Amino acid sequence: MARKTIEVGTLLGMANHFLASENTNADERESVAAYIESVLHATGNYAGFKYLELKIRDDNTVETLGAGTRRAYFACESTVDAYQEFIRAKELIGKPK
Repeated sequence: MARKTIEVGTLLGMANHFLASENTNADERESVAAYIESVLHATGNYAGFKYLELKIRDDNTVETLGAGTRRAYFACESTVDAYQEFIRAKELIGKPK
């Protein structure tokens, strides 16, 4: 079998898409989060993340809802092109013909 490579930004896009999906559970999201974090750290491309499910309390503090597994990881400078390409492709796939 021939050796293949994939852009880290593409993996990041796939992971973020999965982490935001409604039809996933907390265990699945935690596994994907651990996977993409290890890839990003190992390749020097970790740029942080944000929680997707937040609630502002009456005292203006922020509460993370659920298990805290709905996250979006940020694309760093070296991965942003492949990440944006993945996002554009996803948008084209979802458009009606």
